[in-house]
Amino acid sequence: MKKIFPILVIVCLLLSACRTIKYKQEWGNNFLEVKAGSKYHFKTFSNGEFKMAVTSVEKDSIFGIRRKENFAIAKKDIRLIKKDSPVGTAALLVGVGGFIGGMVYLLNGMAEIGRGLGYHYSD
Repeated sequence: MKKIFPILVIVCLLLSACRTIKYKQEWGNNFLEVKAGSKYHFKTFSNGEFKMAVTSVEKDSIFGIRRKENFAIAKKDIRLIKKDSPVGTAALLVGVGGFIGGMVYLLNGMAEIGRGLGYHYSD
């Protein structure tokens, strides 16, 4: 378990890192990249952070479905909107997996060379 835990932590960090920011409160009232039919992560001033599938973007509010119920957010209450990027996440996971595999292969090769030169490693 001690060897698997760091890998699980890395995977969790990578999964949470692959999000694209679609709206920031500092950018002003620009909700053009928020589209109906997509799921987004919202950070608000009052309700904290949650995920919602957007059904429509109106003048003053964003409507969607959260926990199988209709939900509305006032645009003035939104601090940040992020969208997951599954393709980016998959590419990043494959890259990290390849890097870890390559390092294991390289370190095993170095250990074999060391044993061939008379060095011994013990746990």
